[in-house]
Amino acid sequence: MVWATVDCAHEGWAAAEFPDGRVSVGSEHGGTVVVRWDPEGETKPAGLLDGRDAVGWRAVCECGWRGPLWARVATLAEHDAERRHVYADPSPYGDAPDDVEDALRREWADHLGPSTLEVWSES
Repeated sequence: MVWATVDCAHEGWAAAEFPDGRVSVGSEHGGTVVVRWDPEGETKPAGLLDGRDAVGWRAVCECGWRGPLWARVATLAEHDAERRHVYADPSPYGDAPDDVEDALRREWADHLGPSTLEVWSES
């Protein structure tokens, strides 16, 4: 799912994050397409990973903003949405659970400020 503002200055998504810091930007061929951000904030293609190896999810924006990590936990007993600890079994594509994606979208919208209106979401 992609989120964008009216002026297209901000485009965000719920990114799966992997142990080495790579994040998802899409999916293809049964896996998650990932990139790595360099120190200047530019993205570098970084391959195709199995989304089931994601350590969690975060909202990201093309402007460079990154939300906090919603970390995957190993057991249902550790699940605590208020602490952003999520018990989930992602697909090979690394998709966030629906409730987590909704929370990530709200975090992304909050970083925009009150004067920016969202106009669309696209799968």
